[in-house]
Amino acid sequence: MAPRIPGEESLDDMLRQLSPKSKPPARVKRFWRGLTRVLIIFGIGVVTTLAWQSYGHEARKMISNASPQLGWLAPLAAPNDTASAETMRRSLDQLASNQQQMAGDIAKLLTEQKQLLQKISAPLPPAVSHASNISSSSTR
Repeated sequence: MAPRIPGEESLDDMLRQLSPKSKPPARVKRFWRGLTRVLIIFGIGVVTTLAWQSYGHEARKMISNASPQLGWLAPLAAPNDTASAETMRRSLDQLASNQQQMAGDIAKLLTEQKQLLQKISAPLPPAVSHASNISSSSTR
């Protein structure tokens, strides 16, 4: 080892000065650890939600088939196509009849509105003025 000259630093001394002197506080470590956990949980929730939206129907079938106690998760049976066609035909007929009834009601309202407008715009009968009644009674 070479003798040290006063005022001259060794390479080891310079590296020690450049390295961090203390570790980050425990609060900072806890913060980052907590934030990481929250982000991981949030990511798992997002992935789970997207998966359930994409495969929820199949997942319900699998769960209800695996355990009879969870049968309430099973999707409802699809209605019969012939029954649904007949139901649609009936509802369309009902809608058409309701539309016809509404058209009749609207026509009735329009005629009543016209009659009302005619009554409003008709000239008023000449009103007997109160002053003329007083003057005619005083001449008697």
